[in-house]
Amino acid sequence: MKHNKTIIKFIFLIILSLLVSCNSTKLQHLKHNQTISLTGTIKLVGNIPFTHYALNVQKHHYNLDLKTKDKVISTTIENNLGKHVTVKGNINIYEIKSADLKYSIKKYELIATHITLHN
Repeated sequence: MKHNKTIIKFIFLIILSLLVSCNSTKLQHLKHNQTISLTGTIKLVGNIPFTHYALNVQKHHYNLDLKTKDKVISTTIENNLGKHVTVKGNINIYEIKSADLKYSIKKYELIATHITLHN
């Protein structure tokens, strides 16, 4: 009986430590110039002629604009539309204000430095 309680406590501690160690990637937790690795699907968003590529992170229900200076990564993004990928890069956060300065929203971009395709 005492042995069972010890096992249950040990399992509880393992589960608790796993939950605490999970890294959240919700938008409000991201910081400007933070290096991050996100997994999602490459999408084409926006209306013509203002379409652009974005990483759709379904787990947290958001799209991040994908930007890169690397031609190889850019080609990989363009050729793998709709594919599941992991992208590593830096987050850029911009505050966009309305013309009358009453409203503002934050725009998030992921500057990709590395991309990995998943099958």
